[in-house]
Amino acid sequence: MKVTVAVQTRSIVREIEINGAERIKAKRLRKEIKLKLNQPVNEEQLEEARQKIIEVYQAKGFTDIDVKYRVDAIDEKRGTSRVVYTINEGVKGAVRRIRFEGNEHFSERVLRKQMKTKGKTLISFFDKSGRLEETQLQQDLDSIREWYQNHGYIDVEIKDVRRERSENGPMIITIVIAEGPQYHVNKVLISGEKVTTEEKIRALLKMKEGSVYSPKALHDDAKALADAYGSGGYVDLVILPEGTPAGPARVDVHYKIEEGDRSFVQRINIAGNTRTKDKVIRREVLVAPGDVFNTVRVDTT
Repeated sequence: MKVTVAVQTRSIVREIEINGAERIKAKRLRKEIKLKLNQPVNEEQLEEARQKIIEVYQAKGFTDIDVKYRVDAIDEKRGTSRVVYTINEGVKGAVRRIRFEGNEHFSERVLRKQMKTKGKTLISFFDKSGRLEETQLQQDLDSIREWYQNHGYIDVEIKDVRRERSENGPMIITIVIAEGPQYHVNKVLISGEKVTTEEKIRALLKMKEGSVYSPKALHDDAKALADAYGSGGYVDLVILPEGTPAGPARVDVHYKIEEGDRSFVQRINIAGNTRTKDKVIRREVLVAPGDVFNTVRVDTT
């Protein structure tokens, strides 16, 4: 049996040339693509570098960016080459207006307030509104999702982001939303409490049975419980807040509490005060040796 093995050698890059980079310096692009001179390179690495250039431009608002590359031989015998990237920057993205579809429960005005990307205004020259940066737009979409979820719309989805514009003109961005149902709290469950009563714990909670379910409210209520326990010296406290499905658009909220032991202040050490005397600092400390270790007062101090 005869076996033939085809071996393809990789070209050694002697030069990297970037053409068409006017709005972003070629020097910066070379750093981003991470191709090294005098090293072998393959098609996968060349394509990764091309995609990286596109990402850098898109992050700066150049949504029409186009990048091509070619490899020119310098010395075929030695296998050396020049990599040439040719960039067509296109028109930098400008936003005329941001609109929404599918937003039945919140107005466009409310949703725009969750975004840093803005449409052009009469004072765009001063406040930089009307500029499109893809990185910021993605953060804005996350903010919109968070807004909906913190108002009970846990299943909200951004279904599409459409960009429409006339030739060389600013674009209209349309954000398509599927809100889904609004979730409410079915039951509030508390376990692990020993040094206080369930009634006192429930009095600290703002999210109660029948309330709109909100991840932020769940976190805030857990923080309120931690502060209440912490002011009583329970510094090793662990609270595990959890929301679990309990039927259509319903959530059971469970606070699992591990109280730990009560702690007291043994002594107070002050270090690093090169300009202020100890006694001056101690006057501002809200706890003293022998006191219950009050985490709220310590944090305030």
